[in-house]
Amino acid sequence: MDKEVQKIDLSPNLIWKANYGKDVSKLQERASTFLSKITDHGEVEREGGITSTGHTDAPHLWPEMIEFCNDIEPLVKKVLDAWELNYNWFGITKSWVNKHNVYQWTDTHDHGDAHMVLSFYLKQPQKGGNLEFTNINKHLWGSYPRHPHGKTKLHEYYTEVEAKQGDIIFFPGWLSHRSQPNQSNQERIVMGLNIHAELQRPEQLSNEHIEKNI
Repeated sequence: MDKEVQKIDLSPNLIWKANYGKDVSKLQERASTFLSKITDHGEVEREGGITSTGHTDAPHLWPEMIEFCNDIEPLVKKVLDAWELNYNWFGITKSWVNKHNVYQWTDTHDHGDAHMVLSFYLKQPQKGGNLEFTNINKHLWGSYPRHPHGKTKLHEYYTEVEAKQGDIIFFPGWLSHRSQPNQSNQERIVMGLNIHAELQRPEQLSNEHIEKNI
Protein backbone atom coordinates (compact mmCIF):
# COMPACT_ATOMS: atom_id res chain seq x y z
CA MET A 1 0.00 0.00 0.00
CA ASP A 2 1.17 3.56 -0.73
CA LYS A 3 2.53 5.39 2.29
CA GLU A 4 1.57 8.79 0.87
CA VAL A 5 -1.78 10.22 -0.18
CA GLN A 6 -2.10 12.46 -3.20
CA LYS A 7 -3.88 15.81 -3.21
CA ILE A 8 -6.55 16.08 -5.91
CA ASP A 9 -7.74 19.60 -6.72
CA LEU A 10 -11.51 19.63 -7.11
CA SER A 11 -11.55 23.17 -8.50
CA PRO A 12 -8.96 25.68 -9.71
CA ASN A 13 -7.11 27.85 -7.22
CA LEU A 14 -9.06 31.08 -6.76
CA ILE A 15 -6.46 33.47 -5.36
CA TRP A 16 -3.10 34.24 -6.96
CA LYS A 17 -0.35 36.68 -6.03
CA ALA A 18 2.72 38.26 -7.63
CA ASN A 19 5.03 41.12 -6.70
CA TYR A 20 5.57 43.87 -9.27
CA GLY A 21 9.11 44.67 -8.15
CA LYS A 22 9.59 47.76 -10.35
CA ASP A 23 9.94 51.41 -9.39
CA VAL A 24 6.44 52.87 -8.99
CA SER A 25 7.41 56.25 -7.51
CA LYS A 26 5.87 58.21 -10.40
CA LEU A 27 2.68 56.19 -10.13
CA GLN A 28 2.60 56.71 -6.35
CA GLU A 29 2.96 60.46 -6.88
CA ARG A 30 0.16 60.53 -9.47
CA ALA A 31 -2.16 58.52 -7.23
CA SER A 32 -1.43 60.67 -4.16
CA THR A 33 -2.10 63.89 -6.10
CA PHE A 34 -5.30 62.43 -7.51
CA LEU A 35 -6.54 61.26 -4.10
CA SER A 36 -5.76 64.63 -2.47
CA LYS A 37 -8.65 66.11 -4.48
CA ILE A 38 -11.16 63.38 -3.52
CA THR A 39 -13.38 63.36 -0.44
CA ASP A 40 -15.63 60.45 -1.43
CA HIS A 41 -15.90 57.67 1.18
CA GLY A 42 -17.86 55.39 -1.15
CA GLU A 43 -20.17 52.68 0.16
CA VAL A 44 -17.68 50.37 1.85
CA GLU A 45 -14.85 52.60 3.10
CA ARG A 46 -14.77 52.78 6.90
CA GLU A 47 -13.36 55.22 9.48
CA GLY A 48 -12.81 57.91 6.83
CA GLY A 49 -11.16 55.93 4.04
CA ILE A 50 -11.15 57.56 0.59
CA THR A 51 -11.92 55.95 -2.79
CA SER A 52 -11.98 57.15 -6.40
CA THR A 53 -14.58 54.52 -7.35
CA GLY A 54 -17.14 56.16 -9.65
CA HIS A 55 -14.84 58.97 -10.77
CA THR A 56 -14.26 59.35 -14.51
CA ASP A 57 -10.46 59.66 -14.20
CA ALA A 58 -9.65 55.95 -14.45
CA PRO A 59 -6.10 55.13 -13.28
CA HIS A 60 -5.53 52.41 -15.88
CA LEU A 61 -5.72 55.13 -18.57
CA TRP A 62 -2.94 57.23 -17.02
CA PRO A 63 0.32 57.40 -19.03
CA GLU A 64 2.13 56.25 -15.89
CA MET A 65 0.19 52.97 -16.09
CA ILE A 66 1.19 51.90 -19.61
CA GLU A 67 4.17 49.81 -18.52
CA PHE A 68 2.27 48.21 -15.64
CA CYS A 69 -0.67 47.25 -17.85
CA ASN A 70 1.68 45.66 -20.39
CA ASP A 71 3.55 43.80 -17.65
CA ILE A 72 0.47 42.27 -16.04
CA GLU A 73 -1.04 41.00 -19.30
CA PRO A 74 0.73 37.60 -19.24
CA LEU A 75 -0.04 37.22 -15.52
CA VAL A 76 -3.74 37.85 -16.10
CA LYS A 77 -3.71 35.34 -18.94
CA LYS A 78 -2.02 32.75 -16.73
CA VAL A 79 -4.73 33.05 -14.07
CA LEU A 80 -7.60 33.06 -16.59
CA ASP A 81 -6.14 29.91 -18.15
CA ALA A 82 -5.76 28.30 -14.73
CA TRP A 83 -9.47 28.98 -14.17
CA GLU A 84 -10.09 27.17 -17.49
CA LEU A 85 -12.14 29.99 -19.02
CA ASN A 86 -13.02 29.90 -22.71
CA TYR A 87 -12.02 33.33 -24.00
CA ASN A 88 -10.08 35.05 -26.77
CA TRP A 89 -10.11 38.60 -25.40
CA PHE A 90 -9.74 40.28 -22.02
CA GLY A 91 -9.33 43.85 -20.88
CA ILE A 92 -9.60 46.29 -17.99
CA THR A 93 -13.13 47.67 -17.64
CA LYS A 94 -12.73 49.74 -14.47
CA SER A 95 -10.01 51.00 -12.14
CA TRP A 96 -9.78 53.09 -8.98
CA VAL A 97 -7.56 53.83 -5.99
CA ASN A 98 -8.31 53.63 -2.26
CA LYS A 99 -6.44 55.50 0.47
CA HIS A 100 -6.42 54.44 4.11
CA ASN A 101 -4.75 56.31 6.93
CA VAL A 102 -4.46 54.87 10.43
CA TYR A 103 -7.42 52.63 11.46
CA GLN A 104 -9.18 53.09 8.11
CA TRP A 105 -10.29 50.04 6.10
CA THR A 106 -12.60 48.65 3.39
CA ASP A 107 -15.63 46.61 4.46
CA THR A 108 -16.77 43.30 2.95
CA HIS A 109 -17.94 43.54 -0.67
CA ASP A 110 -17.63 41.88 -4.07
CA HIS A 111 -17.23 43.15 -7.63
CA GLY A 112 -20.43 41.94 -9.26
CA ASP A 113 -19.94 40.82 -12.84
CA ALA A 114 -16.17 41.41 -13.02
CA HIS A 115 -14.49 38.17 -14.05
CA MET A 116 -11.25 39.06 -12.27
CA VAL A 117 -10.11 41.70 -9.79
CA LEU A 118 -6.56 42.89 -9.20
CA SER A 119 -5.57 44.59 -5.95
CA PHE A 120 -2.23 46.36 -6.45
CA TYR A 121 -0.54 47.52 -3.25
CA LEU A 122 0.94 50.74 -4.51
CA LYS A 123 1.82 52.01 -1.03
CA GLN A 124 1.88 49.44 1.74
CA PRO A 125 3.63 50.43 5.00
CA GLN A 126 4.65 48.05 7.75
CA LYS A 127 1.48 47.10 9.68
CA GLY A 128 -0.55 48.43 6.76
CA GLY A 129 -3.06 45.55 7.01
CA ASN A 130 -3.67 42.50 4.85
CA LEU A 131 -6.50 41.39 2.56
CA GLU A 132 -9.16 38.97 3.84
CA PHE A 133 -11.45 36.74 1.77
CA THR A 134 -14.73 35.20 2.85
CA ASN A 135 -14.36 31.48 3.55
CA ILE A 136 -16.85 30.15 1.01
CA ASN A 137 -16.71 26.59 2.42
CA LYS A 138 -17.23 27.42 6.09
CA HIS A 139 -20.90 26.40 6.10
CA LEU A 140 -20.01 22.99 4.65
CA TRP A 141 -17.70 22.14 7.58
CA GLY A 142 -19.95 23.46 10.34
CA SER A 143 -20.68 20.05 11.92
CA TYR A 144 -17.07 18.81 11.83
CA PRO A 145 -14.89 18.79 14.99
CA ARG A 146 -12.80 21.91 15.15
CA HIS A 147 -9.74 23.41 16.79
CA PRO A 148 -10.02 26.56 18.93
CA HIS A 149 -10.71 29.81 17.08
CA GLY A 150 -7.77 31.01 15.00
CA LYS A 151 -5.90 27.69 14.86
CA THR A 152 -7.07 26.57 11.39
CA LYS A 153 -8.68 28.12 8.30
CA LEU A 154 -11.41 25.47 8.09
CA HIS A 155 -13.94 27.16 10.38
CA GLU A 156 -12.86 30.79 10.10
CA TYR A 157 -15.17 33.35 8.52
CA TYR A 158 -12.26 34.93 6.60
CA THR A 159 -8.97 33.74 5.11
CA GLU A 160 -6.12 36.24 5.43
CA VAL A 161 -3.71 36.87 2.53
CA GLU A 162 -0.54 38.79 3.33
CA ALA A 163 -0.05 41.96 1.29
CA LYS A 164 3.33 43.63 0.95
CA GLN A 165 4.54 46.68 -0.96
CA GLY A 166 4.19 46.00 -4.71
CA ASP A 167 2.02 42.90 -4.33
CA ILE A 168 -0.68 42.22 -6.92
CA ILE A 169 -3.45 39.90 -5.74
CA PHE A 170 -5.68 38.28 -8.38
CA PHE A 171 -9.11 36.84 -7.55
CA PRO A 172 -12.59 36.34 -9.09
CA GLY A 173 -15.00 39.26 -8.80
CA TRP A 174 -17.69 37.21 -7.01
CA LEU A 175 -15.39 36.38 -4.08
CA SER A 176 -16.30 38.65 -1.15
CA HIS A 177 -13.38 40.31 0.59
CA ARG A 178 -12.34 43.15 2.89
CA SER A 179 -9.16 44.91 3.93
CA GLN A 180 -7.80 44.94 7.44
CA PRO A 181 -7.45 48.34 9.14
CA ASN A 182 -4.22 50.20 8.51
CA GLN A 183 -2.36 50.01 11.82
CA SER A 184 0.46 52.33 10.79
CA ASN A 185 0.84 56.11 10.76
CA GLN A 186 1.58 56.09 7.03
CA GLU A 187 -1.02 56.02 4.27
CA ARG A 188 -1.89 52.85 2.41
CA ILE A 189 -2.81 53.19 -1.27
CA VAL A 190 -4.30 50.24 -3.12
CA MET A 191 -5.24 50.32 -6.79
CA GLY A 192 -8.08 48.11 -7.95
CA LEU A 193 -8.71 46.90 -11.50
CA ASN A 194 -11.67 44.95 -12.85
CA ILE A 195 -10.94 42.53 -15.70
CA HIS A 196 -13.52 41.23 -18.16
CA ALA A 197 -12.89 38.22 -20.41
CA GLU A 198 -15.07 37.10 -23.28
CA LEU A 199 -15.24 34.81 -26.28
CA GLN A 200 -15.61 37.14 -29.24
CA ARG A 201 -17.19 35.65 -32.35
CA PRO A 202 -17.28 36.97 -35.93
CA GLU A 203 -20.13 39.40 -36.54
CA GLN A 204 -23.19 37.79 -38.14
CA LEU A 205 -23.98 39.85 -41.23
CA SER A 206 -26.85 37.78 -42.63
CA ASN A 207 -29.26 34.95 -41.87
CA GLU A 208 -28.11 32.95 -44.88
CA HIS A 209 -26.96 30.00 -42.75
CA ILE A 210 -30.45 29.78 -41.19
CA GLU A 211 -32.31 30.09 -44.48
CA LYS A 212 -30.35 27.17 -45.96
CA ASN A 213 -31.65 24.88 -43.20
CA ILE A 214 -35.31 25.82 -43.65
